[in-house]
Amino acid sequence: TDCYDFNASANPGASSYFTASRGDGSYDYDCNGSQTQYSTTTAGCRWTGTSCDVSQTGWNASIPSCGTTAGWSVTTNHDGCSQGCSNPFSGCFYRCDVTPTTTQTQACK
Repeated sequence: TDCYDFNASANPGASSYFTASRGDGSYDYDCNGSQTQYSTTTAGCRWTGTSCDVSQTGWNASIPSCGTTAGWSVTTNHDGCSQGCSNPFSGCFYRCDVTPTTTQTQACK
């Protein structure tokens, strides 16, 4: 019932997520035939009327593949958001842009 004999962590009952492949380039530790990503959430910013706040913790742009390190924003105060003017010619319509507060490696099972 094991799907990769050279790594004891790779087995049908595996519930842990890993940032390194199991040894053969695959991240399918639970032997279900697919690589399940730990986090599939992207960060978001919202305009509060006076400033930008991170509205959701997550990846800064696209969701990275297993084992890839990318920008990550955490929902705390104004960290991870910057304010910009989207159209300076016809008046300022504020937009909020996500900027990473840290990096994280995508874990999978």
